[in-house]
Amino acid sequence: MMKWEQIVRVIFVGVEIREAAPVPHDLALVHKDPLTLSTLTSLLCLLSLLIIIIGILLLLIPSKPLSKDELDALKKLPGQDVIIGVIDGGIWPLSASFQDDGMPEIPKRWKGTCKPGTQFNTSMCNRKLIGANYFNKGILANDPTLSISMNSARDTGGRGTHCASIAAGNYAKGVSHFGYAAGTSRGVAPRARLAVYKFNFNEGTFTSDLIAAMDQAVADGVDTISISQGIDFIPMYEDVISIASFGAMMKGALVRASAGNRGNSVGTVVNGFPWILCVASGYTDRTFAGTLTLGNGLKIRGWSLFPARAFVRDSPVIYNKTLAACDSDELLSQVHDPEDTIIIYDDDNGDFSDQMSIVTRARLKATIFISKDPEVFMYTSFPNPGVVIDKKEGKQANNYVKSSVSPTATITFQETYVNGRPSPVLAETSARGPSRSYLGISKPDIMAPGVLILAAVPPNLFSETNHVDNTQKAIREDNNMVATPLDMGAGHVDPNRALDPGLVNEAQFKTIARSSANYHNCSNPPADLNYPSFIALYPFSLEGNYTWLEQKFRRTLTNVGKGGATYKVKIETPKNSTVSVSPQTLVFKEKNKKQSYTLTIRYICDSDQSRNVGSVTWVEENGNHSVRSPIVTAMIIEVWGSE
Repeated sequence: MMKWEQIVRVIFVGVEIREAAPVPHDLALVHKDPLTLSTLTSLLCLLSLLIIIIGILLLLIPSKPLSKDELDALKKLPGQDVIIGVIDGGIWPLSASFQDDGMPEIPKRWKGTCKPGTQFNTSMCNRKLIGANYFNKGILANDPTLSISMNSARDTGGRGTHCASIAAGNYAKGVSHFGYAAGTSRGVAPRARLAVYKFNFNEGTFTSDLIAAMDQAVADGVDTISISQGIDFIPMYEDVISIASFGAMMKGALVRASAGNRGNSVGTVVNGFPWILCVASGYTDRTFAGTLTLGNGLKIRGWSLFPARAFVRDSPVIYNKTLAACDSDELLSQVHDPEDTIIIYDDDNGDFSDQMSIVTRARLKATIFISKDPEVFMYTSFPNPGVVIDKKEGKQANNYVKSSVSPTATITFQETYVNGRPSPVLAETSARGPSRSYLGISKPDIMAPGVLILAAVPPNLFSETNHVDNTQKAIREDNNMVATPLDMGAGHVDPNRALDPGLVNEAQFKTIARSSANYHNCSNPPADLNYPSFIALYPFSLEGNYTWLEQKFRRTLTNVGKGGATYKVKIETPKNSTVSVSPQTLVFKEKNKKQSYTLTIRYICDSDQSRNVGSVTWVEENGNHSVRSPIVTAMIIEVWGSE
């Protein structure tokens, strides 16, 4: 009989939760144990590719307002002595991002260890990487005969290393991705400390190991936990990330997690719990490029990550509909002198990686891809010379080829441009709300850069990872649709303004616990949660018989400005709604004082739009601060576990 247990001692205030293997007679024994509160089935984890690079910034805001000198010092030393726990696939400790140059002594409050294992010894930890641990009892319980190839905190896949370096990597000079994004890399908080907890192994990834890692991180004294994993189709009260992060919140550790990479369908967001900072993924304004110069002198900047310091000079360009399909390397190889020929490809129905493999096997000189697929711009493998251009530019290239007797082209590579694309733009792969875990709040919370971020692998470009910019500039999805709070949360994070927000929504543990319990027994509406956003839902009617609904929200704001302040409300009303706020002026006599207001929304279904958005903004009379909370009306969706 197989019997095992994973003990979680810290994040549940002294209560031991034993996660047992799914063997009926073993579970019966566990249930009889008076120390057992609950049993959970260990599941395989869904690994999100979203790299979280924000959330640390919120830790840099202490409970008391900072002086100007303190703020200036904080900006000079981002993350000084904040301890970040990264729970993922381990770390490659030899990277320059994890050297401890310029780091002071390890904080005395740190209680963690540097656990030795396969190709990892205690000397690999330092004043930057202050802790390393690994957890695989769940994997071994599932298969006791299994041999773990890298039985240590050492990373083999790159994800954990990438996450850690983005969060708190030290300054590393002279880095690039084969000439792209060249410069000095650093994490969001380069002076923060790192503690890594590996639970993601090549041999498997189980939730029992994840919850054990989170428990140990809190016991060690981390200030914040970063998780780039998610579990879908599981109700909130059974989701181990929900349970463990709730316990972490009780102990004062902020958990920030990926919104997921399920794409742009409604209700795909994971980690949509009230006590987690849920982060959507967006593009930066940086573009990696190759320049296509046609024989007529027309220059077109195209997307490329071809890694060689080389160029294609004055080579023949051909286009015809048969070759443009690029679906057969045998066909392409029949081109006269393929190794000195550029092909124009304009069929974007196929998979880009397959197309790249075909042109590589055909040994073409280069390829000009014409595509409108946004996921192409997340593709990092360019084994064959090529550039990606859009439909408009592709038409110009085709017209030139058709009108020229001997068309030629030149392509140069390894070009990086800042302000090379509109930003912020929501990533196509970033998961969307509402949350199927908890409908009472709007998720995700914020959006941060998460596509093609350069970090320490080795280094490489990876994709997919409360105060924000209050301008009226719309954030768009990469299909050019305007993003809503159910896509991007409150918007793209503004780190500098996050350090001086003016007003904040504070949510106490008791409030969150009561609201979460009421969410299931309906004794009190979950809208009472003091969340910095508003969501009003309406049920679907097959007959289209919709009526006006009304919902009230109560919010309490805390003044964290320099002194007393007066704020007046500004309302942007969602379509097919009316919104009222009382009172319309909030007067804070001094810093740290609180004031409450009530927002009432009357709304009805919009048959032409599945969701409508607005906002309530508190504007300080002197213009120093404006604090915006989004409002969303949307259709109710099915909650996970509601069957």
